[in-house]
Order: sequence, then structure tokens, then C-alpha cells
Amino acid sequence: MRPLVIRAGLRSLLHHPWQLMLALFGIVMGVAVVTAMDLAKHSALVSFERAQVALFGRATHRIGATGGISESWYRRLRREGFVQSRPLVEGTVRTGSGKVVKLVGIEPLAERAFAPAWLGASPEVGKMVWRRFLLEPGAVLTSRRTAAEAGWRIGDQIPVRVAGRTETLTLIGFYETEIATDPVLIADIATAQEVLGDYGRLSAIDLIVEDRARVEELRRWLPDEMELSTQVTATDSARQMTRAFYVNLTALSLLSLLVGAFLIYNTIAFMVVQRRRLFAILRLLGLTRREILAGVLGEAVALGSVGSLLGVVAGILLGRFLLSLLARTLNDVYFPLPVAELDIPGWLLFKGGLLGLGATVIASLVPAVEASRTRPVTLVARSLQEQHSRRRVRRSALAGTAFLLAGALVLAAGKELVSGFVALTLALLGCAMLTPAIVPPVMAACRWLGFRLFGPLGAMPARSVTASLSRTGIAAAALMVAVATTIGMASMIHNFRDSVQRWLTRRLDADLYVYAAGSGERRPLPAALGERIAALPQVAAVGSVRYRRLVTKAGFLRINAYRLSPAAFATFEWVERTDRDPWRAFRRGEVMVSEAFARLRGLHAGDRVTIPTPRGPRTFSIFAVFVDYNAGRGIVAMDRRVYERFWRDDQVSTFWVYLRPGSDVEQIKTRLAGLSSEIPLEIRDNRALLQLSMRIFDQAFVVTGVLRWLATGVAFVGVFSALLALQLERSRELGVLRALGMTPGQLWGQIVAETTLLGGVSGLVAMPVGTLMGWLLAEVIDRRAFGWTLEFGLRSGDLLQGPALAVAAALAAGLYPAWKMARTPPAEALRCE
Repeated sequence: MRPLVIRAGLRSLLHHPWQLMLALFGIVMGVAVVTAMDLAKHSALVSFERAQVALFGRATHRIGATGGISESWYRRLRREGFVQSRPLVEGTVRTGSGKVVKLVGIEPLAERAFAPAWLGASPEVGKMVWRRFLLEPGAVLTSRRTAAEAGWRIGDQIPVRVAGRTETLTLIGFYETEIATDPVLIADIATAQEVLGDYGRLSAIDLIVEDRARVEELRRWLPDEMELSTQVTATDSARQMTRAFYVNLTALSLLSLLVGAFLIYNTIAFMVVQRRRLFAILRLLGLTRREILAGVLGEAVALGSVGSLLGVVAGILLGRFLLSLLARTLNDVYFPLPVAELDIPGWLLFKGGLLGLGATVIASLVPAVEASRTRPVTLVARSLQEQHSRRRVRRSALAGTAFLLAGALVLAAGKELVSGFVALTLALLGCAMLTPAIVPPVMAACRWLGFRLFGPLGAMPARSVTASLSRTGIAAAALMVAVATTIGMASMIHNFRDSVQRWLTRRLDADLYVYAAGSGERRPLPAALGERIAALPQVAAVGSVRYRRLVTKAGFLRINAYRLSPAAFATFEWVERTDRDPWRAFRRGEVMVSEAFARLRGLHAGDRVTIPTPRGPRTFSIFAVFVDYNAGRGIVAMDRRVYERFWRDDQVSTFWVYLRPGSDVEQIKTRLAGLSSEIPLEIRDNRALLQLSMRIFDQAFVVTGVLRWLATGVAFVGVFSALLALQLERSRELGVLRALGMTPGQLWGQIVAETTLLGGVSGLVAMPVGTLMGWLLAEVIDRRAFGWTLEFGLRSGDLLQGPALAVAAALAAGLYPAWKMARTPPAEALRCE
């Protein structure tokens, strides 16, 4: 490549600094979003694994049970001498400032054998402190980091709220750790039980056992309600549980990069159109097509390299923000996550930079080839440029049609998540290629209407848009892609929310719901409590459900054991079912599975499923697949009598209370709260439970909403830059109009009308394209990622925000050129050199 090409390209870029900066911005934001999302996902999982190390230490296995473990089992385990073991009590409390803090109860004598990270780095915790720790009521330890954040000092009294009660803890010392964990207070196990109200119960028992034979012996020795899992199992299950959620976020971040890539194409293509005269001159001076091609691609590589580098840096900063949102979502929806610090592996930064550079080069290929084919004759024949542009528009429309057909074929042929994303990308690119072909006929109608209303001046804006199709076609396509992406993501989120809300409204048919107070995994309630609830005069009926989590090779599996009436059973909504009567099949011992469980395992109504039980693997017939939007790997639901036959467990997770008409709800709540003296109860009516569930749902989609607005921001700035450059490049043409007698006010009107028309047609095309994207995201992507069927519908607000955004971007882009050209003397605008 000759130095002449490099100097000419560099000079052209420097003569358009704003366009250069905005082009870099598109690359930077696209790379930043992808890099930030990758870093946030990676850091969340790394934080979970580090927390496992901090808590487990040398532990290899953990005994757990839904609702906790009786202390008597720990004593039996110690007497049998199977393995080294330590007890744990875990819960959360809320400080006076409203901050949620984890309270962990330990047995110091058993703790040292496990060498957890926090204990190994606590030189200041001496004998006197441990003595106070064991003997002083309410004594706790915490890390220096937690104390600094909360403003605590040694000796401070810390009031905390738990289950409606206020307890006072005393900070007696610090421990040191380099591993970032949740804000944690460590107490003696008796203190933790007293504060949390879990008298005589443990949250888990950690073990050190290396011999496989001993593991199997221990597994047989444990009672049915206890589960033995490995540290690796917990991490793998966390990965499996969140895989679909992470895949969805990755797809949305890559969609932002796709929008950025299209805007990069728009920028490079527009710069090629601007320099068509320069390329013709270079060809006359003897440069070959290959040299011009290399020159344009070299510029793209330079832009991509600088933009990707800046994007990686911006991604690190943005990643910290996304990580905080992601951690809250994982805490609310999936599993407790410690305080997550951003982990920055080099390979993720390299991946983000490579994606940005690759997207820039790929997006620049078509404009670079077009620049290399510039013929010297076009130097003096602008009309030939537009003729060629119209032919390219027709070819682009044919290619767009082919892309749409290819996307439909991929969608029909593939059932995997990847094929859904490929179909979505092909559909978006196909619609973008069709957009320039839609501009001329729409502008013809606008030209006719403008002439009818305002005369010749009214027809000029639409005519100008069509006459500059080589410029306006690209800008319209880029604007359409950006706006359609915004509409599609908003439609997907709202349809998802509406589906969940309708499902909850249908399923929450009881008047009150009673379960153990506290956060995290709640204690089960005794079955006898249901009899006491049913004995209350204002109670018409009582139902119940027992939740049980199983650890399988495919991740966590939840068993729901229901005791309910035919009316409550009728609230289940079927995706598919057998010909057998559902209620009779349920009572007969067959099971129903959630849609997510069925789709992720390829099961249907009428199939059979094998489930591990304390009495060995058991195979059940599936009579129906039901709608359910719970996170995780799916649910198997069965009648309570079937569950008790295999698990020998008569406890209850939640009671459903149906009241008689005219009952005083608040009075019933008070009476229900007094029925249990040992376990604090939490009682919610169906409206409060619906609000709580929707709050958790909204929290789960905060990250998605942020990605949506980031994509919208990238699109807005990119389109603004394209339209702004389009109007500034027409300064000579506008100068001619001023010289022919057009007033500054009329010039204002012309420029604003042109950009508004361009934004309007792009927004109108974006409405059906955005609807198609929303349908693909809801009906294809989410179904294949999570296994859920969503009720797809159109919201007028989602559709109308697209044209509004497009017109706003176009109008904003036209204001500055209109102001500048109205103040520029015609002679200066007409100057050639």
C-alpha cells in the first residue's frame, strides 16, 4: 500500500473529527457492553467459587436438608467417628442502617481442622477473644472490610432485626481475609441459634472424607431427608442452574455489538461515499483497485484497534456496574452470592478486543470493495453514482430476501438455542438490506402529499431524500436496526412480565400463605400446624406444598408435593397432557412436570421419568406438562401421599389458607401468627405475595433492561452521527439553494423536514421488524434457553416508542446543520477550494 493512500485517508479522517469520534464511539460501546457482560458473568461465578473455598476450607462434602438438621444428628455423627465434621448455622439479619448481613454460627474447636480462609488469616484473634467468643452472649467477629464499610469498631453494640425481633450483638474482634465474601458476622453456634430462632437446629454439616467407600457408607447411614453433596457438585449445579440466564444475557450483549457493527458499516460506507471523488482522483493518478481496497481496510483496522482498546477499558468500568446488578439478581432468583469483586482475566479482554476488531473489519468489507470499484468517470458524473446506488439497492433487496428465507429455514430446521440466534441475526440483516428499497416509494408518496399541501417547497425534502439514496439508504437501514432492536427487547421483557403476572394471578388462589419466617432456605413446618389452622372458625380449607431439592447430575431438581383440593388443582395450566383425567391421574400416583423440566430433558406427556429417592431410583408416568416460570432446572410435582411413600417426610413448606366469605383477614393473620411458638411464621395474603414475586422478577430483568438502554444509546449516537454527517456533507447543495433565494427559515424547514422524513420511514419500518425480533426473542430464544412458553402480544407503547426514537434522533441530527447552514453565507458554501 502506497504512502499516498495512507496520507489521503488520514487527512480525510482528520478533516472530519466529529465523524471520526462518533465512529469510534460505536466501536467502543459495542466492545464495552460485550466485555462488561463477560467480566460480570465470570466474576460472579469466581466469587461463588471463592466463597465456597472460604466457607468449606478443606471440606470435601456437605450434609444438608431442607429446613435444617437436628443437632442430635451431628452428635451421632461425632460418636460414630465416620469422618471429621463441623456444624454450621447460617442466616441473615438486618442492621439498623437496613443493610443485610450474613450471620454464621461456628464451633471453634471443630473449625480449625477445616482451615477455612478467614480463620487462617486471623492472627489478632487470640485466646482472650476466643474465650469471650464462647462465653459472652451476643459476641461476634467480622472482617475489617465489613467493619469499615459499616463504621463499626471493637466493642460496638450492633442492633439487628430478624423475623420481626430486635437482637443486640457485640463486636469483639476482627479477622483478616483476602477473599471477598458477603458482609459476615461470625458467632458461636449457640449465639447464632438464639439470634436466628433456630434452637437445636443446624443449617449444614461439613465433612472431610476422601475414601469413596466411606462416602457410600455415610450416604447409606444418613436418614432419607438429608442430602450429601460435594463441593464440586455445588459449583457445577450453580453453573447448570444459571446457564440459560447467562446465555440470554450474552445474546443481548452480542446484539448490542451487532448494532454497533451495523453502525460501523454505516460510518465506513458513508466515508466511502464522501470520498468517492478522492478515490476517482487516486485512480487517475495510477493507484490500483487493490491499493484502494487495502487503504480502506487499513483505516478500518486502525479504527477497530483503537476503538476495541478503548472499548475494553470502558468494559472494565461498565463491568463493575453490571456485576452489582447481576449479583442482586442471582441472590434473589438463584442462590446466595457473596460480595462479588470484578475478576479481570486477560483472555476475556483479548476476546472482547478481537470481537470488536473483527466486527469492524467485517462491517468494512462491503464499503471497501465499493471504494475499490470507483471508476474515474464518476468524478464528473454524480448522476452515475445514484444510478449505481439504485442498482445496488435492488441487489441489496434481493440479498435481504435471501437472508430472510435462510433465517426461516434455520429456524425451522434447528431446535437448539444457537440456531435461534442465527435465525434472529439473519432476519435482522435481511430486514436491514430491504430497508433502502422501501425509502423511494415512501418518499414518492410524501413528495405528492407535500406538493399538495405546501407546493414545490413541500415536495423538495422527500425528493432530496430519494436523490441522495446512496447516503440516505444506509442511514435509514442503520436507524431501522437500532430502533427495531429497542422495540424487540422492550417487547420481550414486557411479554415475559405479563406472562408471569398472569400465571401468578391464576396460581395464587388462596387467601393467605403461611411459611417459616426468615430469608434463604426456610425451615419446614410440622404437618400438625395445618390441623390447627383448619380448626379456626373463619378458615374454609387448607392446602399445602412440600418443596424438596435434589442434587442430580443435571443440576438441582425440585420436587413439589401438593395436598390440595380439586379447585386448587384446576389452577394449573397445561402445556400438554394425556387423555387421562388429570385429577385422577394425579391422585393415582402419576406426576406432572414443569415446561422447563420437559423441554430441557426432551420429555412429553405420556413419557416416563426416573427420579432418585431415598428408596432408590423410581420411575413415574408423566400425565401432564404444566406452565411454570420458576428459575432452575425444572419441577416434578406429585401428590403428597406419593411423596410420603418414598421420602417418609410429613413436614410442610407452605400452607395455603382459604377463608370463608366476609372473614377479617387481619384478625386471621394475628391468630395464625400465634399458632406456632417454636417457629416464627410469616403470613402473606395473595396480593402481597404477588407484589413480592413481581419485585423479584423485575430485579431479575434489571440487567436486561440496562443492556437494552445501552444498545439504544449506541444506536442513537451512531444514527445521530450518520445523519449529522449526511447534512454537513450537503453543504454545497444547500448553498446553491440559498443562492437561488431560499431564506434561512425555509432552509431550516427543508433540513428538519428531510431528517424527520428519514427518521419517520425508518421508525415505521422498525415497527414490524421490532415486532418480529420481539417474537423471536420471546417465542424462540427464551423458550429454547429457559424452556418457558410466553404469551406473545403487542403493546402500543413498545411499538410507538420506536418511531418516536427514530424521529427524535433524526430531528436532533438536523438541528445543528440547519443552524450552521442558515448562518453560512452562500458564497462560502459554494466555494470549491
